[in-house]
Amino acid sequence: MSVTAIKDFLGIEPITEGVVNPESVFPFFLQSKSLRYELTVDIGEKVVSVSAHPELPFGYNSLFEIHVEFDRIQIELEPEFYGDQKILVCRKDYPEEKNFKTLMIMKWDDGELSIWPSYVRLKARGKNN
Repeated sequence: MSVTAIKDFLGIEPITEGVVNPESVFPFFLQSKSLRYELTVDIGEKVVSVSAHPELPFGYNSLFEIHVEFDRIQIELEPEFYGDQKILVCRKDYPEEKNFKTLMIMKWDDGELSIWPSYVRLKARGKNN
């Protein structure tokens, strides 16, 4: 479902040419008016990577690079905050935090993306906890 959700959300197919593991790694490239985004999902490692730059995401001077773990990638709605705007969401089940949202991506009408990673604060494992 993860690759299908991304295809449906972005409205594009992943790149397959030149991909070393095309059965488990799916890079998507999206060009907006100002930025070129790369979103790569590795279903074997269960990691989503996102970068943006005017020309070359994941380059030496990219604007940002984010890597998050996931168990599920799905399209969700949060009508109380965003109305009927679709949100691509990565979720991860941690031992102390089930169904945690590790990443939210929204695609706006102008083609730009809003990208919000988050992290779960797990309890430290030690005798004082």
